[in-house]
Amino acid sequence: MMRLGLWLAEKGFIPDFLLRIAIRKLSLSRLKDKSLLSEKSNIAASFKEGSIAEQTLEANEQHYEVPPSFFTKVLGKNLKYSCCLYETQKETLVEEEEKMLELYLSRAEIVDGQKILDLGCGWGSFSLFAAERFPKNSFTSISNSQDQIDFITTEAKSRGLKNIKALKRLIIKKLSQKSSVTSFVLTSKRQVENIKLSKKHMEKALSGLSKETSLELVVEDLNSSIFYLDKITKKTTREDILNSIFSSFCVGK
Repeated sequence: MMRLGLWLAEKGFIPDFLLRIAIRKLSLSRLKDKSLLSEKSNIAASFKEGSIAEQTLEANEQHYEVPPSFFTKVLGKNLKYSCCLYETQKETLVEEEEKMLELYLSRAEIVDGQKILDLGCGWGSFSLFAAERFPKNSFTSISNSQDQIDFITTEAKSRGLKNIKALKRLIIKKLSQKSSVTSFVLTSKRQVENIKLSKKHMEKALSGLSKETSLELVVEDLNSSIFYLDKITKKTTREDILNSIFSSFCVGK
């Protein structure tokens, strides 16, 4: 019976109001299930043993590269597909989106005159919303998805926004630039091992970017590369690396 119901729902034969009733009943029965707590514990335990992220390339194909036309049908007008802010439970989806975006602006302390980096920008919900509110600021949106980049660029143009640019390959270009240093001397075996480890993590970060790996994993490799450099120079900081990568713009608070 359940399979038949799912098949009918997927084919569009069941009206939305009946689907809502069925979903509420299923959700209530699930919450009353005594095995729910133990199941949550098992899932939480599995997270500790599993990878940080699995099948990231497949996730990009299934999620990031879904056409914008799909998201315009299932999301609000801002195409915000992360959390919304529900204060009274009576707001429309558009109102919930905008309340959360307003909260972002408040918490990030966005003011006129800043340059803002939106890393992992999705469909540009924050960048486009904030760019309209702060026309004196400049916004740079970075995503792994070319569809998202194209959408943001087109949407910004249609809204007449000239203070926002969407990029995909900037990080790779910045990290790939050759250093002006022509030679250096390593005085111990430990330093050689540290520079090899730093290079290994930097190359892994570059490879991840070229393969559209999750940005969180790329940042983790960058941090590891910095860690091993610190052991040699004692003065390399995250700010040094980030300033090199994002020398053409800065990150707002």
